[in-house]
Amino acid sequence: MNTILFMLKRMSLTTWIVVVGMMIFTAMSVKINIERNRRIEAEQTARILQITALNAEVLLMTTVKLTGAKIDELSDSVDVYRRRIVQERQTNLRLDAKLGQLAVANYKLTLRIDSLIQRIEAIVTDSGDSLHATFAIDQPPYRGTADVALPKVINTESRGRLELQISQDIMPITVHVSCGEELLNGVRPAFLDIGVPTYASVNLDSLTQAIEVCSPAPPDLKRGRGFFGSVWNVVKIAAVGTAGFLIGRGVSK
Repeated sequence: MNTILFMLKRMSLTTWIVVVGMMIFTAMSVKINIERNRRIEAEQTARILQITALNAEVLLMTTVKLTGAKIDELSDSVDVYRRRIVQERQTNLRLDAKLGQLAVANYKLTLRIDSLIQRIEAIVTDSGDSLHATFAIDQPPYRGTADVALPKVINTESRGRLELQISQDIMPITVHVSCGEELLNGVRPAFLDIGVPTYASVNLDSLTQAIEVCSPAPPDLKRGRGFFGSVWNVVKIAAVGTAGFLIGRGVSK
């Protein structure tokens, strides 16, 4: 205590001005930090509420098939289905852990292909003891032939024969994830669009992805605390600065 009083008596007017200035600076910095942190906390709360509200809307929505002139311009053989995506923290699957990966999205969907229903005519030929016809099947994605042979004589032992050779086209699928317009504090709605051939239909059962994909936090919110990082850091900087000045001035002489 005596040492502190001795140091205070030895300080010149300039030193006093510097010390008082550092004290004022510290007080103002602390005040700015507190106000800034309060603002950031309010914005973070508003951001969480906005994401929660968006997710509540998404849970009430279902898969929709997009229609209109703009969609028709893409292709007359492709249908586009859309659903909003829930934005939430992702849980790593066992596969992610084994591969050392971080899960950012999880999309579950059901794909259905139309049944093969065709009414086909073919020329019937006489092969002696049976009648024969070959039917050409051409209904995307199914292609092939059906060979039919029926005996001329019908009795209890008569048997017909059908030989099918059906192949299935490769089905192109296009998946597109997009982010809508910003609503608040970097929050954007997320969409998944999937394009499939018209002979198929899609139900997007469950779509979730990490918030950071479409709604990353703005830089200010990411930094969180900060005029100098935290109130404590400001106090430390001011204290170190003042001590350094006093030592430099030779107060302890």
